[in-house]
Amino acid sequence: GCSGMSPPVIRTSTAVRLMWSAAKPDARYQVLVDGAPIATTAATRARLIGLRPGTSYQVVVRSAGGYAARASAQTAPAARPAPNSWFVLENSLTGGAADLYAARSADGTAIVLAGNEGDAQQQWKLVPAGGNTFSLVSKATGKCMVPLGGNPVAGAPLVQGDCASDRQRWTLRQSDHGFTLRTTVGDLVAGIGAQRFGAHRLLVLQDA
Repeated sequence: GCSGMSPPVIRTSTAVRLMWSAAKPDARYQVLVDGAPIATTAATRARLIGLRPGTSYQVVVRSAGGYAARASAQTAPAARPAPNSWFVLENSLTGGAADLYAARSADGTAIVLAGNEGDAQQQWKLVPAGGNTFSLVSKATGKCMVPLGGNPVAGAPLVQGDCASDRQRWTLRQSDHGFTLRTTVGDLVAGIGAQRFGAHRLLVLQDA
């Protein structure tokens, strides 16, 4: 038999949350997006991540005995962060947020990928620095996101530091998954590194 799926209860430009009715108390469900299986779960809800902004996806949830729930999931259009306004810098693949580790005030404090909670250490502001470039300022400390040692090279971890240097400016460029944050020196992007700081992945500069 068939069953209904609730509309997305929360959606962003790269993620949606869905809920569906239970097939039976001990059921397991296979989740398919545009016909491709992506997960199995015993839950009756799921958060789909790593989606493209402004895109419609067909979702089917299947279980034993002919159970199938279907829905269309529509992501929101990508919104360009407004200068001089606080925003959460969210990773489009994981849904995690750029987080100033433990909201520490010391220069060199790591910027890591953490669960998206929207606290002060996860809020940032693009402050115009001339020529369509920006400093990226932390709400928690008033300091800036910069490459370690002020050296914008691929692999450099992103840390908290002084906002004054011209080598620590950023630009925004639209991509298929929202916007990329790029250095003005070297045209490198802020991304998720393989290195860890405690339990978290570091944010690092990467080739585009």
